[in-house]
Amino acid sequence: MKIIKYLMLIFLCFAQNLVFAQQDLELNRSSYTNNAKGPVLETANFNFLLNTDNPTGTTFTAPSSALAVKFTISNSQFKGTNSITTPTGNSNIVFGGNGGGPANINSSFPPLLAPGPFSPTWYTSSGATTVGTGISPNFTATDTFGAYLFIGTPALAAAGIATNSRVYVSDLTITFDRAVNFPRLHFVGLGSDIGLVRSNGEFELSNINGAAAPANVLTLISSRPELAVANNYIAATDNGTGNAYGGELNSGTGTIEVNAKNIMTLKFKVYFKSNNGSSGDVYDSDPGVGDAIIISATVLPCDVTGAGPVIN
Repeated sequence: MKIIKYLMLIFLCFAQNLVFAQQDLELNRSSYTNNAKGPVLETANFNFLLNTDNPTGTTFTAPSSALAVKFTISNSQFKGTNSITTPTGNSNIVFGGNGGGPANINSSFPPLLAPGPFSPTWYTSSGATTVGTGISPNFTATDTFGAYLFIGTPALAAAGIATNSRVYVSDLTITFDRAVNFPRLHFVGLGSDIGLVRSNGEFELSNINGAAAPANVLTLISSRPELAVANNYIAATDNGTGNAYGGELNSGTGTIEVNAKNIMTLKFKVYFKSNNGSSGDVYDSDPGVGDAIIISATVLPCDVTGAGPVIN
């Protein structure tokens, strides 16, 4: 019986690629209609919607089987002086509420365009058959939204962290309420200019469903040239001119696929790295300074494989 169900799943995915290749489960403004202001350490549950005419159209409907995702910060390492206050504790890494940025990125659930200029060719939806298509780049309700993550430097400055180092700041867990295969994660804006210090958040996939992640399970699908994926490590690289940092236009941005099945949780170690400055330099203590990153996800409808527990 299990073999028959598995073969049926393969057939459905194959049939979709032939006939319904454009269909994709995505996040847009209607995925969460309440106030999503930060700062918080855990987002609300964001509901995927079915984009029936992806990659070129913006027709959305409720999927026949609901799927939701949430993002959670844990094990924050910098909770003391100059950290950010949230309803559930202090941290230098939060969702939303960067303390000084424009209103459209103080939300914990903004459009991908929020940090700055955007090109749809940097991203590829799960339902797109052509690389660099399927993700929409504007502020309308049908465009792609994601979780807004802010890594602030004031708590690092208070702790005396040098600007020529890489420091572990927290864990980030992405939780699906049903098992999914091969989800694609869309990262926006790894990298910032903080005075003369070029810094960026980095992510290391450490666990899938509570077990150690297999080696080389991440694949870079499309991106700006500054986004780098090596083994299970995601980072922004300096292109030699200093332009890899400071806004989405010149930052680590793109689409990464997780090459695994039956995924319910993805756990990343989050780091903050600077590639210049002397060991005596410390980070800026301004409350609005840090790296702003947005993370979204897409999944093929036929790759939603399990009932799973409801996330709370």
